[in-house]
Amino acid sequence: MAIAPGLTAAALIAAKRMALGGRLWRASAVLEQAWAKEPHPDIARAYAALKADEAPRSRSWRLSGLTAQAPDHPESRILSASIALGAGDAQSAREALRPLTANLAPARVCALMAEIERMAGDEAQARTWLQRSLTAPHDALWGCQACARQFQSWNATCPNCHAFDALTWQAGVAAKIAKDTAEPAHDHLTSDFSTVLYREAVKPD
Repeated sequence: MAIAPGLTAAALIAAKRMALGGRLWRASAVLEQAWAKEPHPDIARAYAALKADEAPRSRSWRLSGLTAQAPDHPESRILSASIALGAGDAQSAREALRPLTANLAPARVCALMAEIERMAGDEAQARTWLQRSLTAPHDALWGCQACARQFQSWNATCPNCHAFDALTWQAGVAAKIAKDTAEPAHDHLTSDFSTVLYREAVKPD
């Protein structure tokens, strides 16, 4: 089944239908094809979820194969960093994100870098990245064309106004994170970015 570029939602629907029908290999192929054309966090999460009882190490290996299809794309780098972080490899995670850590690094990258530096034992750098995350832009979110609300996950209907087929992947959404103190900000950030940082897709052993 060919999936045209930009049709992430179509790939997700097709893969879900195939998986429910027991055709996991076809669902995998659809998601792999979609990722190769246009990497997207929802594709990675759906790909990870295809094998519910999979061992964490096997899942990480399988997701690494997904990133290899578009290794230099920002989403592949973020997923690679998440995999490395889940394995406790701060250095590999840092190297994966290095090309994305320029002055305009999006909030997701800043959040991951904060976790990487904390894992590496550098609390000062972790706090620096947390501070950057407070004003950094989100690189993209799902936005409703009818009511203008933003969401982290795609749905066929808008969760707010219930418009059908109205969610599109929109870039440049400003970060909205509490700025009271460093630790509360980190707690909020962890929750706010839980879906786009692949936490439920990449789990440590």
